[in-house]
Amino acid sequence: ETKLRSLLNDQYSTMTDELIKIRNEMEMANQSKSQELTDKISYLKKSLLKLEKSKQKMILEYKEKLLRLEK
Repeated sequence: ETKLRSLLNDQYSTMTDELIKIRNEMEMANQSKSQELTDKISYLKKSLLKLEKSKQKMILEYKEKLLRLEK
């Protein structure tokens, strides 16, 4: 009975350690993916700002050309 109890305790400890290891690996993978997505969102926001500035510049240039043509 003592050997069986010892064996069960060892197996339980081993399984617990493995589950903790798996959980930690999953958390690290999630953190990494989350950071990657945050970086992509930041890049997309910057790209949108650049596009908006470019759009405004094109609108201004178009209006200036129209004014010149009207003269």
